[in-house]
Formats: sequence, C-alpha cells, structure tokens
Amino acid sequence: EQQPLSAFSEADQKQLDADKRKIRLENEKYLRSHPELAQITSTAVDEILREQPADPISFLARFMTDPDLKGRVTKAVNTVGIS
Repeated sequence: EQQPLSAFSEADQKQLDADKRKIRLENEKYLRSHPELAQITSTAVDEILREQPADPISFLARFMTDPDLKGRVTKAVNTVGIS
C-alpha cells in the first residue's frame, strides 16, 4: 500500500502528533474542570434550536452577553437536568 505524501519528515510528523495529543489532553482536562462550559453550550444550542433565529451569530452574541446568563443556564440545567 502506498503511503500518502507528507510535507513533514517522519520525526517532525511524530512530534506534531505528540503535540496534538498533548493539546487534546490539556483541553479535555480544562473542560472537565469547568463543567459550566458544557452547560452554557448545551443551553445555547437548545435555545437556538427552539428559537431558530434568522441570524444565529447575533442571537449567540446576545445570549453570551446577557447579564443574567448564569441564571438562564442554571434554570435550564434545573429544568432539563443538563450536566
């Protein structure tokens, strides 16, 4: 089977792969230490799907800058059990 061409040397590709794995693990660790991020994301998606705004970017901008964002997310979590 023919190997795909790569712009990287084998050593560089191995280092790149190792760096990518490290970043993924660091990201996963961060997300696990901040479960509120999953709650915010889930609430935002739920509201977008319910509202189906013509301009979802503006909708998200308003959502994320809502002074009561924490209250909205807490209410959604308590209502539907997002965790």
